[in-house]
Amino acid sequence: MLITLDGQQHPTWLRLSSLNFSPRWLRGDMRSRRVDHCELTLRDPKTTWPNAFELQLGKALLCALNRNDVNHQWLAGPYTEEEIELERLLLKAQNELEAK
Repeated sequence: MLITLDGQQHPTWLRLSSLNFSPRWLRGDMRSRRVDHCELTLRDPKTTWPNAFELQLGKALLCALNRNDVNHQWLAGPYTEEEIELERLLLKAQNELEAK
């Protein structure tokens, strides 16, 4: 979608909020055609997360931080030296996927 800032249009994308690109309700005021800025990103998610497996693993790592989620606890850290890529992916997921 295009967003207008200071009279200039910029391409934006919907922030990822689940493990896929499914339709969802957006926060904002649809009558005035305004979407809450937290729903949008200026970064193309398909270039940020080109690998669908990494996207799913990133979301699973975020779920592992929730101590009540028993399905993902086996992914929770601390990570060993051999698992350093999991820690890097978790940091990327926290920056890109975690609800802000």
